[in-house]
Amino acid sequence: MNRVEQAHQLFADGYSCSQAVLGAFAPAAGLDPEQALQVSACFGGGMRCGSVCGACTGALMALGMLYAGSGKDRSLTNRLTTEFLNRFEQENGAILCKVLLSQAPKSETDPKTARLKGRCPDLVASAVKITEQLIAENGFPQIRAAKPEDASRIAEIIIANYRKQFYPVFRSDEFYFQELDIAEKAAQLRADPETLAQYAVYDDGIVRGCIRICGTEIVRLFVEPAFQGKGIGARLLTFAVSAQQADHLWVLECNPGAVRFYARHGFRLTDTRKPEEGTDKYLIRMERE
Repeated sequence: MNRVEQAHQLFADGYSCSQAVLGAFAPAAGLDPEQALQVSACFGGGMRCGSVCGACTGALMALGMLYAGSGKDRSLTNRLTTEFLNRFEQENGAILCKVLLSQAPKSETDPKTARLKGRCPDLVASAVKITEQLIAENGFPQIRAAKPEDASRIAEIIIANYRKQFYPVFRSDEFYFQELDIAEKAAQLRADPETLAQYAVYDDGIVRGCIRICGTEIVRLFVEPAFQGKGIGARLLTFAVSAQQADHLWVLECNPGAVRFYARHGFRLTDTRKPEEGTDKYLIRMERE
């Protein structure tokens, strides 16, 4: 499902407009889906008083998660807030819940039917689409193309993740702790500008993660283990899909954590498998829905 469909499904399942919108962006924003539904739970119905439409507040929460830095400079998020609200009002005629609902047809008398068939689903869809437009237009300020001087840091991140994720599966002491060498891997990257050009890094002053995209395939996505669980991988993946049109990848079939991560971002398992070279394990193809 795309994000509009995800938001519509959440709304149909009984969640508020704010929950539906933020829930659809939860993986991209680095939020646990349940956490997103909890944090946006009090904003439906214009905070229950007909104030700013919940679809707007859910979208603004998503933009804040994606673009707010750790510092005090709010110029970007202030601009995105203003731009979002302007576009929403232009498209829908208002931003206040009570005004928007006063414009809805009075033909539906059953509240539940009116909720699902009235104006609210369209407002949810509008908020999702405008948010996606803003993401496409503004890109990802903390993600940039890799440079030759990033080679050592990328090599560090790759090898740290190889040892953390794959050593417990393959148990090759010789490969993971003797053959893998950061200096050698970095030298290989610097000597291969074509491959290095396929990398982007998450850099907020420290290079915390990297992603390699070849055509529309995500070849590699790693975050430094010390910084995992902070939404960095989610932002790199959102960048790959939104900015680079990435639509498929291969994942170890025996790595359920990775499968779940990509599934949260709209990738589905296919029936296409291939052996991991030199092992008895298999890779399985995942494709963007």
